[in-house]
Amino acid sequence: MSLEILTAAGGMLNAPAVPSLEELPGVGKKRLEALEKRNIHDQLDLIFRLPTGYTDRRTAKPLNSLYGSSGKGMVHTRITVLHLDYFYARGKKVPKIWVDDGSARGALLCFGRPFLGRQAVPGSEWLLSGSFNLRHGEIQSSSFELVSGKNQADFFRIQPRYSAVPGIPAMVLNKLHDAALNRCRSLIADQPRFAGSGDFPGELKTLELPDLPTALEYLHRPETVNQPSRGRRRLAYAELKALYFQRNKSAAPGSGEGGGTAPEPGPGPGTSRPVRARGPGRPDTGPRSGHPDTGLRPGPVLGTRPGHPDTGRSPGHPGPGTRPGGGCSQKLMSSLPFSLTADQLSVYAGLADAFLRSPETHLLQGDVGSGKTLVALLAALDIMEAGGQAAFMVPTEILARQHLQSTRRLFARAGLEDSYLSPRLYIADMPEEEKETCRREMEEGGAGLVIGTHSLFSRNVSFQSLKLVIIDEQHRFGVAQRGELSRKAENPHVLMLSATPIPRTLTMTLFNNMRLWTIRSMPGGRKPIHTHLAVMGKEEKVYRAVGELLARGERAYFVYPRIESDGNEHEQGLKSAEEMYEQLKRRFPGVSVGLVHGRQDMLTRQKEMESFQEGVHRILVATSVVEVGLDVPEATAMVIEHAERFGLAALHQLRGRVGRGALQSYCYLVYDHRLTTDGKKRLRIMKEHTDGFVIAEEDLQIRGPGNIAGVEQSGYLDLEYASLYGDRDLIEAAARSFS
Repeated sequence: MSLEILTAAGGMLNAPAVPSLEELPGVGKKRLEALEKRNIHDQLDLIFRLPTGYTDRRTAKPLNSLYGSSGKGMVHTRITVLHLDYFYARGKKVPKIWVDDGSARGALLCFGRPFLGRQAVPGSEWLLSGSFNLRHGEIQSSSFELVSGKNQADFFRIQPRYSAVPGIPAMVLNKLHDAALNRCRSLIADQPRFAGSGDFPGELKTLELPDLPTALEYLHRPETVNQPSRGRRRLAYAELKALYFQRNKSAAPGSGEGGGTAPEPGPGPGTSRPVRARGPGRPDTGPRSGHPDTGLRPGPVLGTRPGHPDTGRSPGHPGPGTRPGGGCSQKLMSSLPFSLTADQLSVYAGLADAFLRSPETHLLQGDVGSGKTLVALLAALDIMEAGGQAAFMVPTEILARQHLQSTRRLFARAGLEDSYLSPRLYIADMPEEEKETCRREMEEGGAGLVIGTHSLFSRNVSFQSLKLVIIDEQHRFGVAQRGELSRKAENPHVLMLSATPIPRTLTMTLFNNMRLWTIRSMPGGRKPIHTHLAVMGKEEKVYRAVGELLARGERAYFVYPRIESDGNEHEQGLKSAEEMYEQLKRRFPGVSVGLVHGRQDMLTRQKEMESFQEGVHRILVATSVVEVGLDVPEATAMVIEHAERFGLAALHQLRGRVGRGALQSYCYLVYDHRLTTDGKKRLRIMKEHTDGFVIAEEDLQIRGPGNIAGVEQSGYLDLEYASLYGDRDLIEAAARSFS
């Protein structure tokens, strides 16, 4: 995988093999396991794992600098240990180290670090960096770093910060990144040609972007505050080139894809039919006349066509001349206890019509809860009834299991019990015997619909007649991953689903090789979610409101930005899911509380989510892992603490976990009072708007094309390095290189 990352970054390795982690000093069995749990498998993985931020320590800040400030601030200074005290906290003996830097005295509170009491002996000299507070006339810090006084050159510089790896101290992690860069830098070079198009070195020169080794140096060892941005932009440009290359490749002559599409600039909300870019005499590709509700031409009922003796499936594949829109999809629609919205019907009719033609890539966007999955299943039934297979890929195993259960219920209600139509599950966390059975059915053509995760990319997975690839939450899969699944068939239709609305101003730039479909209308009977803002310190009012909902038998989510507290001075005071799980159990006695986060094994996470769905747990404490995939109509409260730490797209997705039934639902955004101006705007947008399309446009307006947003995740595409908002010049340059 790391070589794929290197290639995607426009680089190549001048060595027979990637240096392993075991070659790094200090990496034993336990640290190796900790790194691998974070998907870090070799030294290339380390150096392409970018810092989350930087601390500028080029200028010393002594202890007495706190006296002239608000009493809080960062300190970077050389200190001498004076003496050692101890105190007790939660039954544990904690060292308190008194130090002096020549300007003032301070105290270091060593929570969780008893070894410092042995190392920091009186008279020893150290380099100190940390977040300090002036309390009762005493300068204190519990979040600090002590470095040997011999390493002054490495200390007084711009220091990168990396996301925590449990079991590896932050200082050790920094050393591992540094050592990996030392070993790999000389082995890496730019590719002379990259992503199949253009004069890559010439493009880098025109854009004033550094070569790859220099870019990595800028990111991990910057000498100025501007270098990290330049390094990131070099990786961002390569990422965008790879994106355009993949899209142009899928749209090349012979691939079956046509030209660009755009949302119809027609009457506004509710418009779901795309308009093709037309040439002279080129017709609109909207739905054809036919069925009065859907625009579909009537098709044969399952079992009436010649072909398979049980199902009537033709051994051929859907393409020009086949007739989707037949009995199976009509049976499913007739069995539903509700009516499809006008947008759902219109999009389904358009897709059914498009499936009569040469395969191409479609992007279906719709707000949270708008019914995209149901439309995708109707399309899959058409493909299966015409004799083809469909693969439905989702980002998590939990979501795959939920889709499997809900699809089986839908099909059973409609009487669609043919073994070919019965959906199969294919994920990593299932017995090997079951996986082998499913692989055989896919390969031999006995499985019409397979729901799975990235495991469907596996080389040992093959299909007899894969004609439709559905990718849910498409921005959560990389471009290469999405292409890998579609390559398992000669020329399938590809339908990508996104619950994160894409701003109109970006669709023509990044999605011009897809047909774009939009569901704007929402199912009837749902009440708008009421969103409230609360500043930190006023949480008790929120907890009381949630308590009233719980007393009525309803359920609540509590979401936090971190799994656990790691002592990072830049995260001081930040609540974590594990910490609040314990606190909320005490705050709501008698109410069962569950905990879900990304470090749990899949079985534990699955069990906790199922317990919440079934009502065993009434509160679910989580990280953003619950952003997609949970459908619990009884959940009516979403509490997001440190809401300023989440992007608008993530906040909107999280809010969409409630309001999925007939009950009135509420979202509480609890924020730090030290909000930036843009942070205040974002929370105000969340309070005033529930339409994801409006939120997406407002978000774009706030960020603006001139705002270089670093390595921020856009939410519209899961780009590792590029920003849709700040890197418009790179987006345009990448597009031009393929024109």
